[in-house]
Amino acid sequence: MRRRARRPEISLGDCDALLPVHASTAERVSKRETSLKVARAVSDLPEDERQVVVLRHYGDLSFAEIAAVLEVPNSTVKSRMARGLARLKIPLAPLDQTR
Repeated sequence: MRRRARRPEISLGDCDALLPVHASTAERVSKRETSLKVARAVSDLPEDERQVVVLRHYGDLSFAEIAAVLEVPNSTVKSRMARGLARLKIPLAPLDQTR
């Protein structure tokens, strides 16, 4: 009885509210197209800028960690990131306007 008192009971009707809402097919296609456009834009970056952008945004590394991996100063990592993001603004600007 104590165990039941600690746990709230959930009816089958409550379970529907707990299920994740799945994206429509159109939303999934749109997200996929956006991902492809971003991947293409990143792949077009110069190698040094691409490395920093990928390690930061996809690898989730800090600037200090990226500097250690690439064996360059922290300031170099930051300047490469700034240049890379500036270059990405041009091809990805139409995506920002659709939001």
